[in-house]
Amino acid sequence: MLMFGMGLGFYLMIVGAGKSHHTALVMHVVVCLLAIVLLIKAIRNIGHQISVANPINSAGRVLMVVAVVAICVPVLAHIYKTIVPSDEIIVENTVPATYSMAESAMGGAQGPFFPSAAATVDEKFIKASALGNSESCGAQGCHPDIYRQWQSSAHNFPAFESLWYKPAITELEASQGKAASNWCAGCHTPALLLSGATAQTPEEQSQLSAAHGSIGCVSCHAIARMKGTTGQANYVMETPGLSELANSENAALRKIYAWFVHLNPRPHRQTYFKPFLADETGKFCSSCHKASVDYPVNQGHWLQVLNDYDSWQSSSFSRETVPEFYRPDKKQDCSMCHMPLVASRDAGSDSGLVRAHFFLGANTLAPVLRQEQEHLEKTQDFLRDNKISLDVFAVSLGWPDTSRQTFLSSNADSVSIIEKRVALSATTINHEDIDQISPEARPLALETTFIAPLDRQNVRVHPGESVRVDVVVRSRAVGHSFPAGVSDMAEAWLEFKAINDLGQVIFWSGGSTVDLQRVDPYAHRYGAVMVDSTGQRVYHYESWKAHGVAALNLLPPNGVDVVRYRFKIPPNPGNNIQLIAKLHYRKFSSALTSVNGQRTGVAIPVIEMAHAEAHLGVEYNLMHRHFYMESYMPEDMSRWNDYGIGLWRQHDLLGAERALLRASQHAPLEHNPWINLGMVWLKSGRLEQAKTTLLHALSLARNSSRAHFFLGLAYKSEGNYSAALDEMKNALDGHQNDRELRIEIGRLYYLMQDYTRAIRAFKKALLVDPEDPTVYFYLRETYRADGDGENAQKMDQLYLKFRQDENMEQLLQQTLTHQPWIEARPREYHEHAISTPRFWNSIKTNATNGHTEK
Repeated sequence: MLMFGMGLGFYLMIVGAGKSHHTALVMHVVVCLLAIVLLIKAIRNIGHQISVANPINSAGRVLMVVAVVAICVPVLAHIYKTIVPSDEIIVENTVPATYSMAESAMGGAQGPFFPSAAATVDEKFIKASALGNSESCGAQGCHPDIYRQWQSSAHNFPAFESLWYKPAITELEASQGKAASNWCAGCHTPALLLSGATAQTPEEQSQLSAAHGSIGCVSCHAIARMKGTTGQANYVMETPGLSELANSENAALRKIYAWFVHLNPRPHRQTYFKPFLADETGKFCSSCHKASVDYPVNQGHWLQVLNDYDSWQSSSFSRETVPEFYRPDKKQDCSMCHMPLVASRDAGSDSGLVRAHFFLGANTLAPVLRQEQEHLEKTQDFLRDNKISLDVFAVSLGWPDTSRQTFLSSNADSVSIIEKRVALSATTINHEDIDQISPEARPLALETTFIAPLDRQNVRVHPGESVRVDVVVRSRAVGHSFPAGVSDMAEAWLEFKAINDLGQVIFWSGGSTVDLQRVDPYAHRYGAVMVDSTGQRVYHYESWKAHGVAALNLLPPNGVDVVRYRFKIPPNPGNNIQLIAKLHYRKFSSALTSVNGQRTGVAIPVIEMAHAEAHLGVEYNLMHRHFYMESYMPEDMSRWNDYGIGLWRQHDLLGAERALLRASQHAPLEHNPWINLGMVWLKSGRLEQAKTTLLHALSLARNSSRAHFFLGLAYKSEGNYSAALDEMKNALDGHQNDRELRIEIGRLYYLMQDYTRAIRAFKKALLVDPEDPTVYFYLRETYRADGDGENAQKMDQLYLKFRQDENMEQLLQQTLTHQPWIEARPREYHEHAISTPRFWNSIKTNATNGHTEK
């Protein structure tokens, strides 16, 4: 047996003790330990035969005790480590949040990395070479597949080789001082920041090899711990153990290191693969995919300029939230979409699979600049893979009601006042206004004739008739808001065209010039518009100028948007009208391919992410009116449900009610449409109907947390706080990190005058998002009610910091003066219409529907 164990050992010395040979390693350890125990027992038996007091027998007894201890100690240590995880692998936010950037920076305002939140374990500089040399990771026998994948990724694109980085930090340092550029360097050039090289000028930095090293393997894998999910490079980096040996210029020393890793890769894995990389991927990625500016950077009010994490965390993809409309079967974090499992024989593979390091996302510029056609095609395929769907769903015939009004509230809960102040304080939408409940809500009026689904009917229109077409845009496989990342620099717009069988364009919104360089400025767009202190638009690469967000229209994860187009049928429209909807996406606006006023000549690809079509027939007999019977198809349930959700988000409560009633009729045993219908009635103040519907949903799905949550809101609205709290606690099961749920529980305790529990609930909400102004508002009110003036003042300071700037409304008006096409409130009811239809195939109007961008 011992020889067999030794044979396994020799085998592992040849092939290595990686994950793919884990079974052989376990067998080697078990067989050898068992062989040693049996050998000791045999020695004891021999000694016992000679004499009980024989030294061999005594030695055997001691060796047996040692063997048992040698087995039990590591087993107990493993059990302890599993039950009590190290603080270093737990990512937890500081509550309350720090008030200033100086408090978050290592060494404060005088620290070497201020205003970045980056830090090192020993608070000393790290050699730039320790964070580079990704080539060594790709050596044969290590991670060659992963290294090749990373080479094509956006992470392997040096900041100093981008179109904007060097000019941006040069201007930033000239405007705000030398240290201000550290805010950028923490994520874009960590090797320069952590080595102290950012003390040099941008020109001097660009001459360093580290400036062209990009975000390499060690930049992520040498992070020792995370300080929270507030972004701003909120990590603590360490110099990896034996890094000098691994990166030595002496080939012999590198081979010795590689041999040790080959024999026992566990220490190497523990150094470079911390548990949060696998278990808390979203929190880990938040360190650089979430950012905000504050006074040291923008000389103004706090403003969030990047946030992919919170929109994911508050979505159904995290499986941590209750109110979301759709819920996947299992949690889907960043790595599941952007780093899917692919076949590989790398040393780190598990069952022949590794996490892909292409980091496929939406960046189509990097592969164009590097002329990597294969990676560009992979990115395009990724974007077109059912990420977002379109549905030309409904048509309304007849002239619109001129008295149409949007959702108004004269008796809303106090939180609605707060939401108005924070709605545009960040370039992300984290949650819906689920708590704006008002019995005074006035729904929108209905059209004269409404027909849906459009593709189930043979709809015929008359010349001269006004037609409104509703296009449903649904986010399906995007785990965060769309567009993500630097949403103010992206260009995402919906194109809608009505063209007859004679080839004539009757209506066209969202068109573009032939070269795709200019897009209809009045198109329905998704993204954000940041502005400076004068209301002029600024982009992410000049975030230090940003003082507010003038417009914000992001599609939430699994969210739905209804886009309305209205046009008049011309006198001679032909016999058939084709309706075509397309969703276009460009990672960076074409306006951004100019540097210092000079065109770069770079053409950024435009991706058609989704496409849908429908048809209208033409009836020339004006006296002939068609009657339409709705077809009941089970598969239409989700379409009606999507439509209702989109209308609910836009506060069209009567339209949402109609749609969700249809959805529940198509699938009466499906509980979600009933919950959604209850939400509509709840928001319109019909509490008894809402409760009845939600209780019916619970009869279909007893453990539905969504039904419990909204039923709790209904009880809260009628003043039954005890019953509301019971429902909220039922919803809390399995949703401990639901920020909205924690806020509601805290609010209920506050209303019941149980201030201690209210404070505890609000603090748990801050553990999820320590930058939520709504929580600080409620904490301030709770501390005041409890007589704690000191803490109330602290909460007031944080509330004032994180809420929307009071000057935002003035900035918005200034912005609309410069760019009147910006939809300042895109979630309110609006229609895209053109009073005089333009035909884009004419030479005179070959640009943006006749509009000229100012």
